[in-house]
Amino acid sequence: MFGCVNPDSGATVLCRREQGDGEQGIILSQNAVGHSRISVDGSGEVAAFVNAEQDVCLISTDGQKEECLGYPGTVHSVEVSPNGQLMGFVFLKEGKPINKIVIIALESDEPPHEYELVTPSFDSPVPNTVAFADAMAFTAKGDALYYDALDVLELGNGKKQDHWGIYQLDLKSGKPHSLFSAPVNLGNPRLSHTSDSLLVFEVEQDTGKIEIDIFNITSSQLETIAEGLETLSFPSYNGDDTAIIYSIADSNSPTGFSLVRQAVKDHITPEGEPTLWLQGADAGVIYRRGEFEGYVPPNGFYDPTTQIMRLYIKMPDALGLNLIEYEMDLKVISANPLVFEVIRASDNKPSNTSESADYEPSTQSVRLTRVESTDKDGHLSVYKGVMQLVPDSKPTRFTVIELIKE
Repeated sequence: MFGCVNPDSGATVLCRREQGDGEQGIILSQNAVGHSRISVDGSGEVAAFVNAEQDVCLISTDGQKEECLGYPGTVHSVEVSPNGQLMGFVFLKEGKPINKIVIIALESDEPPHEYELVTPSFDSPVPNTVAFADAMAFTAKGDALYYDALDVLELGNGKKQDHWGIYQLDLKSGKPHSLFSAPVNLGNPRLSHTSDSLLVFEVEQDTGKIEIDIFNITSSQLETIAEGLETLSFPSYNGDDTAIIYSIADSNSPTGFSLVRQAVKDHITPEGEPTLWLQGADAGVIYRRGEFEGYVPPNGFYDPTTQIMRLYIKMPDALGLNLIEYEMDLKVISANPLVFEVIRASDNKPSNTSESADYEPSTQSVRLTRVESTDKDGHLSVYKGVMQLVPDSKPTRFTVIELIKE
């Protein structure tokens, strides 16, 4: 989904390109779009955007229904959560964005949550320099919101300096956290579709040129995807997180912009040169169709250096009467076939960010829904598969009978 020019009205409207829409896509909205970013829920069914009159509009991605809320001049930006249950707003007051993010639970009777934006501090209070937020991105778990915000810094000579930064808002505690300490402007954060650990955003260098970076929040790996750009890029992951789609200046297109595609290896490392993806389009947001599965917590963590996997698993006790949650360390003892041997086991429950895999007694197998592996360079890989217990093995061993890299 992207902004394009309606040839009849000359207005920038919402357009879509899916399979069967043709090379340039089709016009989707009747309303002209404003300057804030478009948001699509995780099922790919509904998009939210701020129109040219600063009102919030919702539109089905099949184009069958479009409705604005009828409060022009009140909204600066909007974001819908991947599960479609939350909407985040930055409202306007007398034409200016206010220093709050308001989150509404769409399927609940609870009142809206207002989060006043403050400068993060670890110890003693510090002067609040945050003016307002702009672009937002919910995690798939729905427990946090990333956003960019304008800081207005007081200089020693009485002058003021604007600076854009990226923050994480803990939706439970309401506390903000600064993601970076950087002297340059940062903005337009967007999370990947398959992980809450990968964040793509843009950097405005001192020269005024734009750079696109990807940050692995878990490992702190940072990769530059593009640099030397002449305009804001609004970067977004594609559907399977194998590429970044972003805007470039294009004097040959009717909008003055086009979208290009940069392939990324392991969801983070640039691979090859960028290629033209859609001419005349701007501020693209890539979505996936289908039921949103939500965040899948990992069952295990594999260390390729030690070849040891920390696994959380539910298995029957010795008498087969009760299910016990075990924490196990398994080490690779054979590569072909891939066989793990249990070197440690205890009845520890997984942390809040992990989930035990289920053991199926009838097949003596374990289905792994998500195993994360981070190499020495910080590259994250995600796998799912099935392991089968080796009968009568002592120590206990498992043979991997199915392994899929996501």
